[in-house]
Amino acid sequence: MLIKQLFYPVLFFLVQGLNAITISLDRVTRGTINLSIGDITINSGAYWSIIDNAVSAFVGDLTVQSDAGFYISSTNPLLGLQVTLLGVLNSISNDGIIAFNSLKTLIAPNYNLIGLSFHNTGEIYFAADGTNPPVFGLTAANWDNSGLIVFYQNHRSEALINLGTPLLSITNDGSVCLYSSVYQQLTKIDGSGWYV
Repeated sequence: MLIKQLFYPVLFFLVQGLNAITISLDRVTRGTINLSIGDITINSGAYWSIIDNAVSAFVGDLTVQSDAGFYISSTNPLLGLQVTLLGVLNSISNDGIIAFNSLKTLIAPNYNLIGLSFHNTGEIYFAADGTNPPVFGLTAANWDNSGLIVFYQNHRSEALINLGTPLLSITNDGSVCLYSSVYQQLTKIDGSGWYV
């Protein structure tokens, strides 16, 4: 029994490491569903664009280097874009641009990035139509922003925006911009950044 308890986590981390994705040249992926187990690194000078998407689910670290981009978009008005990065031990590090766009979809999107740490010196854009309230989440126990994070909706709604981990603190030395969005603060905020 003890061997099973040790074996499965080790196996999971080996599979995650073997399936790592490194983007060094521009890549465009089309398709409704995109699933990935393993760390994702997008190198400087490259981008990964996932278009015509409904569901993207990732397990592993996400690293977007400076002068790099990670884009996911949906143009089908009847499919809400679901983007999930799961893992309590994962890190999310962005020095480039991350953009999730479902401005043309009427179904509420759900963007939920979860990890142990979140570090942003680049730009992050979460966009939704807002006809139905979307869910925007950047959840991490160690949360640090010195870049730009934008939450945008075409129509004002009671969007759920989660930054950090409730009852812990986040550090914002950058800018967090809310367009037609409402933010309910559930964390302590440190830093000298802006919320507009």
